[in-house]
Amino acid sequence: SPLLRPIEIDPLDMFYTVTVLLGIPLTLGMLFAKKFPASAKKISKPMRIFSIVAFFGFIAAAFSSNIEFFLKYIPPIFVIVLIHNALAFGTGFGFSTIMKLSKIDRRTISIETSIQNSGLGLVLIFNPNIFPPDLLMGGMAFIAAWWGIWHIISGLLISYYWRKRKLPEL
Repeated sequence: SPLLRPIEIDPLDMFYTVTVLLGIPLTLGMLFAKKFPASAKKISKPMRIFSIVAFFGFIAAAFSSNIEFFLKYIPPIFVIVLIHNALAFGTGFGFSTIMKLSKIDRRTISIETSIQNSGLGLVLIFNPNIFPPDLLMGGMAFIAAWWGIWHIISGLLISYYWRKRKLPEL
């Protein structure tokens, strides 16, 4: 298959990219929120909107140059992503149940476990230091893009389901 090619990933490049993309912004955001809570609250909604728009921009870029892969490979990729996501929901909920966490914490951990890092996956895939451009077959980008879309759908569905099943007040 043209989508299956062996690759090697430099762990230091991966660590550097994740640190730059997640570690630094997260640390700066937490420091900003601690030092300037009123300002952080004001920019919270615009930043959420920006992050969603940027995420969908990555997805659009992945799909636009790989529509032929979408049409050809959506059935198996859909199933793989669906199973992966269901396992993540179940693992998050199951592990937090074993740890005897509260129902609200079980729900939170389940969602956090299941819908993370599809945006990071796209950014890593498009990083030429990790995946050289000649290796950028559309399969990786397509899987990460569908993963992101499915996470939004599944996250909204489980949130809606759990919202209808209210927890007792704390």
